[in-house]
Amino acid sequence: MTELLPEPFQSRLGRLAVEVVVGSQATATAQAIDLACDLISADLAPEAVVDVAALSPNETWRDAGPVVLTMFETLGMPVPDPSDTTAEWDFLLRAFGFWDLSIANFYGPFMDRLPAWDDQSPIERTLTLLLEELDRETTLRRKSAVVEQMRAAVRAEFA
Repeated sequence: MTELLPEPFQSRLGRLAVEVVVGSQATATAQAIDLACDLISADLAPEAVVDVAALSPNETWRDAGPVVLTMFETLGMPVPDPSDTTAEWDFLLRAFGFWDLSIANFYGPFMDRLPAWDDQSPIERTLTLLLEELDRETTLRRKSAVVEQMRAAVRAEFA
């Protein structure tokens, strides 16, 4: 269903899912409620979305999390199980390329899972080389350009 959502909603849903994956659940419930209400206003609300809109903004993630995760699943944006490191990595890689996951939230997981050079995929090698280039850059403008090259490489990988 995600592909049926207009682009602004797809991006918001993706960015919210990223926050959940990287551990920012403290603000995720309130953001999920806001998104659900906007989806209802746009007449794009299956039952799982209505369930999220009915949550209290003060609800803890422990209580609200399963309802929010069901909304993600219903909208075609399943959040990977934290024990599935491959699925989580694929999700974060897509998030970096398509939903502007910050380089700070991308770098750690990338380095944690990076195999030896000979075992790297073409996208892993490209990102490794671009990260080395990013490290050498001294201006914010040039660093931003390298990060954009990295995002473009990820988007090309999934095209």
